[in-house]
Amino acid sequence: AGLYIIRFFIGMAGGSFVICQYWSTAMFAPDIAGAANGFVGGWGNLGGGVTQLVVGTGLLPAFLTLMSPDMAWRTVSLIPAGLGLITGIVVFFISDDSPCPGGRHCRSIVAASATMAEHEGSLYDSVRSAYTRSATYILFFHYMVSFGVKLTMLGSIAMYFVDVFGLNNSQASAVASIFGWMNIFARGGGGWASDKANAKKGIKGRIWVHALFLAIEGIFVIALPFATSFKGALSIMIFFSIFVQAAEGTTFGLVPYVDFKFPGAVSGFVSSGGNVGGLIFTSLFLVCTFEQVFITMGVCCWISVPLAIFIRVEQQSDIYEASEEENNGSSSKASTLGTSSSNGGENIIDEEDPTP
Repeated sequence: AGLYIIRFFIGMAGGSFVICQYWSTAMFAPDIAGAANGFVGGWGNLGGGVTQLVVGTGLLPAFLTLMSPDMAWRTVSLIPAGLGLITGIVVFFISDDSPCPGGRHCRSIVAASATMAEHEGSLYDSVRSAYTRSATYILFFHYMVSFGVKLTMLGSIAMYFVDVFGLNNSQASAVASIFGWMNIFARGGGGWASDKANAKKGIKGRIWVHALFLAIEGIFVIALPFATSFKGALSIMIFFSIFVQAAEGTTFGLVPYVDFKFPGAVSGFVSSGGNVGGLIFTSLFLVCTFEQVFITMGVCCWISVPLAIFIRVEQQSDIYEASEEENNGSSSKASTLGTSSSNGGENIIDEEDPTP
């Protein structure tokens, strides 16, 4: 019972991911918000793999030489706990706690869209505002079939290589770790691609890149069980890992635009979609084979792609037609948040920042 309680509070601490995604949205200008959110989220996911590698493979054997196994795993767990405590103290005393403390951050989506007073509201206000938007639910489903699929693969890919290609557990774990190491660049790369598309086509560019990565992700996850050689399966797994994590990055390239006033509520709801998807897809292994589960996940990815057409955000309500301001070569506040930095002739960048 004690372990269940402790794991419950560890899970609550994991909610800091949502806070961090809001923070990166608030701190970075809209033209790089996708890359910022992507690298923050990707390196956060990478941290889980690094912790398992360093603590489980590196430190635990050393602790086992000094104490009993029952005491060793408890003691070694104090190391990541202590690092988490130190990080919290550093964040509290050193980091900026406002999107607009000294002027330079005023270019961020949060600061540009409303005053700080306008971002204030009750829990009910934020939930009602975020959860009554269709884009919130579409991106929730998209995160189910991106991050949720990734969670499922992380828990099953090692066993897949053991059962299908006869690898031992150590070899399969090493192969599966490649999947996690793609977090170094893949999720951030998806956010970067979203930013580049936004620079060319505005918010509709973000949406089309997002749909493309989801479609390619579906192709690779369906192709994986049909690979007849270990090299072929390994290659497909690597490319699948890149595109599934890139789709996560493009998802959070769109999340900040859904509700400018309460982006944190949207981020929290969309993030939960990943855990829901992981639970659903992992449960399928109770009644289905590897091939059946992989194909199911791929089909779900493809089903999610057409839903991108119906994503409506505050900046632009139709991804097919440019706004009147874009056609006239002018910029409104909405387009300011996507690709420009002006609003009715008034530059939203603080005067202390010389960047145009």
